[in-house]
Amino acid sequence: MLTYFMTGMMIPVHCVLIPLFTRFAKIGLSNSLTGLVLPYLTFSLLITIFIMTGFFRSMPHELIESACIDGANIYQIFVKVALPLARTGFFVTGLMTFVGNWNELLLAMVFISDDAKKTLPVSLSKFVGPYNTNYSQMFAAIILAIIPTIVVYCCFSNQIVDGLTAGAVKG
Repeated sequence: MLTYFMTGMMIPVHCVLIPLFTRFAKIGLSNSLTGLVLPYLTFSLLITIFIMTGFFRSMPHELIESACIDGANIYQIFVKVALPLARTGFFVTGLMTFVGNWNELLLAMVFISDDAKKTLPVSLSKFVGPYNTNYSQMFAAIILAIIPTIVVYCCFSNQIVDGLTAGAVKG
């Protein structure tokens, strides 16, 4: 099953961009935020499954076996043992998804044509013209755009490092 998700990760977004746009145009999602969120969720789900598989495989089986011996059913084991252990994994995948979607430009440029719905990277690209670039305004806007990412990293840097090393595959 993981092989199918890995295959999905190998397909670049550029290859499915035109079919996605034609489908979304047919069902009326081409200029809506819902039409932008759906591909973001779909492509983020692939990397989330890949990373979380590593976290769940690296969990100690002794804890799950001891919960079975204590009389916990499969749902209690999942909720009370596995999910708390995978909390850092969920945090890291959420952060990686946030940063990836925060900086995404291609899907937003293709799917959104209304200026009020454009994302931040698309708005930043408007500072670059065919003959000149307004560097002072562009750099000021870039500073404002990276502030949320820097604040999140500064607040949660220890959890990020712990989460990335906890799900690492051991050789």
